[in-house]
Amino acid sequence: MKLQVIGSGEAFDGEKVNSSFLLSGEKTKLLIDCGFTVPHALWRMNIRDIDGVYITHFHGDHVMGLPALITRMFEEQRKEPLIIIGQTGARDYVINILDSAYRGIYSKLCYELLFYEKTANHRFNEFDMQFTNTTHSVSNQAVCVTSNNKTICFSGDGAPTEKLIKLYTRHPNSIVIQECFTLKKDSPYHCSLDEILEIRNGRDINFILTHLSRHEKNEIKLAAGRNNIKVCEDGEIIFV
Repeated sequence: MKLQVIGSGEAFDGEKVNSSFLLSGEKTKLLIDCGFTVPHALWRMNIRDIDGVYITHFHGDHVMGLPALITRMFEEQRKEPLIIIGQTGARDYVINILDSAYRGIYSKLCYELLFYEKTANHRFNEFDMQFTNTTHSVSNQAVCVTSNNKTICFSGDGAPTEKLIKLYTRHPNSIVIQECFTLKKDSPYHCSLDEILEIRNGRDINFILTHLSRHEKNEIKLAAGRNNIKVCEDGEIIFV
């Protein structure tokens, strides 16, 4: 699998694109989250042939780019269905924001939007997907995607839970794209570098950090480097 970092920023970082990733397999391209700054980054990178989108949770920096993405696909006369995978309520949420942004566009689409609302396991072409919740201000589902015995996990937002740690350790030698909003544990709804170091202690987990607070990102990056933990950079490519 190939992973392209579309963006690694939190919601209000003016220097970074919202945290988003394009996962490419042999036959399938899956976009992980699509915040309000993501579509223009995709277009600058000349990325068009997306097969599906996975939404970790319903916050603007993870989902509000979908109206622009979907509507441009309509303007460009897309024919293939676009698969949207998310938790319960994804269909109603996406259709609502789509018609709020471009009234009536959903009924005019020249291609299908196919929704899969999942909470446990899902097979999307060659991708096996497993989900579990984090602790966030709204329901957030982390996902581990496996193909050809390679696994990459995406935390979305939120503080880690025991189920999340078990999901990560179920896939040894996997890559984990992990939200790291702060250095110290000072929020019940986000993950910190301290928690990541605690989780990693004695476990074979390869963390790569994303969604760093704009107020602490320089300090987090330095501290992560001292602990041999990589931080995502917008536009980079990672091979799994």
